[in-house]
Amino acid sequence: MEKAVVTPLSERFEVAFNQIHNWMQKNIKNARSDKFTDLLHAGFQLHSIIRKHFHDLKMFARLRNSIVHDKIELGFYIAEPHTRVVDQIENIATQLALPRNAL
Repeated sequence: MEKAVVTPLSERFEVAFNQIHNWMQKNIKNARSDKFTDLLHAGFQLHSIIRKHFHDLKMFARLRNSIVHDKIELGFYIAEPHTRVVDQIENIATQLALPRNAL
């Protein structure tokens, strides 16, 4: 019998974070740099979805930095995001990838 593959919440979080970061790099042109927080601030006036989720995205950037930069061994994350946080960031990534059309 084959084992089910379980994706750690931290990995799902990181994938969604990177999807959001990539979207911002492609769609926000007036930022000082391509750093997530610079793009976030530059995109605030341009994109309603960024305004709507601005504070959460700032919090996610801090969490992502802790997860990625404080990693000291393979398979070990200093923090594991809650399921609700992962669901929320994945939802934002999906909204950016598949925006609703205005009528």
